[in-house]
Amino acid sequence: MASSSAALLWRDDRWITDPTSNRDDALDGATAADVDRWVRRTYRVLHTRATVGTVLYSTDAETRVLLHDLIAT
Repeated sequence: MASSSAALLWRDDRWITDPTSNRDDALDGATAADVDRWVRRTYRVLHTRATVGTVLYSTDAETRVLLHDLIAT
């Protein structure tokens, strides 16, 4: 089963990916750059294809603060 938990994080005023949080078997042995590209593409597709609405939630506290601040402005 493909899953990624807190793979895209907000740190130091930029988005970073955490390759260690990836649990997708298809990316076993992938380089950090490949995981980064895969995670960013996945999030971009998920966030741009919604037709009714999108709910964004992060298990990472720092990322949640950014998402809340973006919605509040």
